[in-house]
Amino acid sequence: MTNSAALVVGFFTLLVLLVPLGLSPWVPFGLCVVGTALSGGDALFNQGRFARLILDLAQEWLDPSYKKRLAYHESGHLLVGHCFGLKASSYAIGAQASRRLGFAVSSLVEFDQPERFSPRAYGTTLMAGGVAEVLFFEEARGGADDLVKIRALLALNPQREQLEREYCREATRLLKAHHTLHDQLARLMLTNAPLTTCQTLLAVLK
Repeated sequence: MTNSAALVVGFFTLLVLLVPLGLSPWVPFGLCVVGTALSGGDALFNQGRFARLILDLAQEWLDPSYKKRLAYHESGHLLVGHCFGLKASSYAIGAQASRRLGFAVSSLVEFDQPERFSPRAYGTTLMAGGVAEVLFFEEARGGADDLVKIRALLALNPQREQLEREYCREATRLLKAHHTLHDQLARLMLTNAPLTTCQTLLAVLK
């Protein structure tokens, strides 16, 4: 389901909930019409960015552990990338922080020209976010965008599936080896501390 479609479903759910409260049916109906029009316009002219922002903010509000999961996911990328020498240029945890950087995502770590590094270095770094979630939360809910990037990176390699498994094992090994540091980094990133502060913490890996 697209973000805009999910928002439309939400508006019609609102309709079902408000009618029994004794309000005129035209009130929730009008809200649904306006909401549907806004969702359609957002999808058509803004690539669904507004809908995604609303859904991300709602998820952060409804699930107190959501941002914590994002922090462990992104700190996995940052730690493993640091191990391979990838230099991060920015990061954000949460929808509002990401929008301030100009990205329509729930969280991110940006690296300077990661394509300059070997497929193993970049691929393992991409895999680390989902691996981090598994290690701390026993399942990965994020990482779909990471898998798209990995498959684009290995698109012409006939051993793509084998390499994906190898990258996953390498990311797991690194994150387990630095479990305590990873936990400290995630807690720091959860506060959206300056990137330089996070990099100072990671300096012990040199």
